[in-house]
Amino acid sequence: MLIKPCAVLYFILSFISSINILNGEVRYVSKTGGVPTPPYTSWATACDSLQKCFDFCQSGDTIYVNRGIYKETVYVKDKNLTIIGIDTDECIIDGTGIEGKLSRYIMCEFKNNIITLKNMTLKFKRVDNYEFYYAFLNDGISNITNCIIDSTCYCLGLLDKSVVSSNIMKNANIAIDVIAAANPSIELDNNCFYILSNIPFSSVIINGAGGGKYKIYNNIMIKDSEELGYYGIILLTNGRVEIKNNMFCRLRTAIQESSFQSGTKDTTFIINNTMVYCKSNGIMTGNLPKERIIKNNIFAYGKRGIYSYNAEPVTADYNLFYKIWATPHYYVTPGEHDIIADPMFNNDTIATLEGLYDYRLQKFSPAIDAGDPNILDIDGTRSDIGMFGGPLGLSYVYKDLAPKQIKYITAKYQPDTNRIKLLWEKRWEADFKEYKLYKDINPNFIIDSTKLIAKLTDTLYYDILTKGTQKV
Repeated sequence: MLIKPCAVLYFILSFISSINILNGEVRYVSKTGGVPTPPYTSWATACDSLQKCFDFCQSGDTIYVNRGIYKETVYVKDKNLTIIGIDTDECIIDGTGIEGKLSRYIMCEFKNNIITLKNMTLKFKRVDNYEFYYAFLNDGISNITNCIIDSTCYCLGLLDKSVVSSNIMKNANIAIDVIAAANPSIELDNNCFYILSNIPFSSVIINGAGGGKYKIYNNIMIKDSEELGYYGIILLTNGRVEIKNNMFCRLRTAIQESSFQSGTKDTTFIINNTMVYCKSNGIMTGNLPKERIIKNNIFAYGKRGIYSYNAEPVTADYNLFYKIWATPHYYVTPGEHDIIADPMFNNDTIATLEGLYDYRLQKFSPAIDAGDPNILDIDGTRSDIGMFGGPLGLSYVYKDLAPKQIKYITAKYQPDTNRIKLLWEKRWEADFKEYKLYKDINPNFIIDSTKLIAKLTDTLYYDILTKGTQKV
């Protein structure tokens, strides 16, 4: 199921009905129904325990899991299994409170496994959050789709080639931990990550490996509050990394990159992302021997845009910055085509798990068709800047919304000239015509043509005081 980042974060994960079984048996697990009878090849004879069924399975088997709460942890070794839940919300493996040697995992897959997991919920809540507990850990190949992983520790521990697509991972200290390996291949696509703020090293994704290839596309990464907001993606790898069309909100730093080990560093591409309300940096990078390509990103409502902690080359151009209160660039040369302007989102409300934010662009946004001309949108036009632009973006109809209400107005009295100096925030709509300034002696006056004192295109106006107290 394809989920593009959009205004409504929450989505319903549904059962995939058409599965092609090429090898192995089809087996069933259910908490309700008939008498559990090996080989568990029908709902009437379904196994009542995931672990018992997995122990019975041969490599290549497919297991269908019925609705229910399975209060257990499971361990698999040297088997390739496909595990499919009937309903994501109601097929739950709950490892909370289970003791014993496997109590650090819900699903622990070791040695030569290829595990496909679809339409399941994994719940794992621990009190001692500083320990390494994983809801799912596999040192083999993992394919995880349409799952909800609710863990107060780690959600996923991955060591080998893995595809993680269209999942919700919430309440985690670290959602995905790519454990050090030689050359893993990791694809993360269309996932939602929602992390807690209860410990200071909270992060959404950690990629830790010597090399490999990483594709991180179309994900939403949200912090639950402004307290202790740390990292969206930490890159501790010399591998090739592509970070495209993601949204980061309310983190300390959206993307932090540093070299994991000595050796040749491959290129990192950070293209068509939206980073909003990040407390310190949108991107923090440096000390790397290979160039970083940073293009077509939006940085808004944060402290810094792009931060480099040395003079190594950083290619950063065609990015848009808005209300970055410290500096858009820190030891980074501004790009010739960078823009400082309001991106004009449909709704720039801070993102929450089920929020109504909408970071698509309005019609006449300065970010439309303003990206690198060598990168095209889905419709073949020049790329928009931000998370919906580029070949991995989204085609949609731009809304022609009314100009936003001006929220920030300052008035300063100048006694030497007996004037009031008025300043207000600029409107960036490309079709914006003018400001109209009205004035009256009553604070809650009704606006009409008799009270109009000026029409302006500038954001500055001097008002000469006259007798009486006047309100503007």
